[in-house]
Amino acid sequence: RLDRGVFEPAAGSTQFGQAVDQWGQRFGTQNTIHISQIVIPWRYLLLDSTGRAKAPVQNISDHDLEMFQLTPPPYWRAERTERRQKRYEEENLDRVEYAEDHFTGCSGGTVYTGDLFPEPYRGSVFTGEVAGNLVHRDVLVPGQGPLLVAQRDKSDSNSEFLVSTDPWFRPANFAVAPDGSLMVVDFYRQHIETPLSIPEDLKEDMDFYRGQDKGRIYRIVPSDMPTGSAGKLRYPGEMAEAELVQLLAHPHQWWRITAQRLLVEGGDTTITAALRTMAMSHDDPLGRLHALYTLEGLAALDQELLSHALQDQHQQIRTRAIQLAEAFPQLIPQLLDMVNDPSDKVAFQLALSLRKLKPEGAMTAFSVLVSKYQSDPWFARIFEGVDYEGDADSL
Repeated sequence: RLDRGVFEPAAGSTQFGQAVDQWGQRFGTQNTIHISQIVIPWRYLLLDSTGRAKAPVQNISDHDLEMFQLTPPPYWRAERTERRQKRYEEENLDRVEYAEDHFTGCSGGTVYTGDLFPEPYRGSVFTGEVAGNLVHRDVLVPGQGPLLVAQRDKSDSNSEFLVSTDPWFRPANFAVAPDGSLMVVDFYRQHIETPLSIPEDLKEDMDFYRGQDKGRIYRIVPSDMPTGSAGKLRYPGEMAEAELVQLLAHPHQWWRITAQRLLVEGGDTTITAALRTMAMSHDDPLGRLHALYTLEGLAALDQELLSHALQDQHQQIRTRAIQLAEAFPQLIPQLLDMVNDPSDKVAFQLALSLRKLKPEGAMTAFSVLVSKYQSDPWFARIFEGVDYEGDADSL
């Protein structure tokens, strides 16, 4: 079963692109919002007073719409922008239309989870801008409460990760290859805009199929081209189960995920002892994480192991352990004792899980969480509608 953990169903909407980092945190891509964080997973979807779902996503960029392109806007875009702006002014609307240097066609946001790039690039989010003919890079840093913040790296303060002078360059999607290189899918068309968004008189001479016989794939590697650890390994499908267990701590996510999939599909429970040892004592927290979810996929997760994970020194392990503990009612007392966990992220997951489980004693725990986090807007979404003087049913 791979419908849990890093493969958990997400909530929220995107236009083109859904990225997952090494901890299973999800990010969306939309035309003008190049990176948003999916803060609340689908299983905890919250409703407002009308029964509609509350938006579970947040724009986390700290640099908004600004980008640095080298190509001039096409004639039709410049003309369309001028017309729209004139209409906004005539209608006294507080809106500004941009023809260039602002995100309008963001696509395919992807987290770099490989080990070939230098350390500062690992965990970065790469997003294509098909209208601006460039690739943008974000660095994720901790924000308030459960949020992360997407920042420009200092090296990109006035530039982009990759910029083309070719107006047909349309970086629409990405993949991190097994060797750690970053693959870029270039749609390569003269026109990328939908015809519905272009005035009729401006598209009389436009051939929207021009370039349909083209397309490119670029492979990006460091200039000094290190070998990378993946180049020293056989394909996971050729490995024995014991080797796959060790691969769960590989520095490149592709190898970890592939090993986890093969172990779960194989269903060999003789490896559970090795997985338990890894989950409880491996030096790499990512190895401990994947061991936990491999055991869960093999139906070999138990109370003792999860109790240990709830006390893990890494906040991401504790966060995931809370999710997994929802299936173990005997761990509820331990969950209730975690209300003073020092991590905001752990506390946020605890609040979501307690609201879902509604255990006896939940109101006392909620009161502690409210006293600490009531000013945080994302915690407030969980607290809203809860009667803190009532019983668990009010959750």
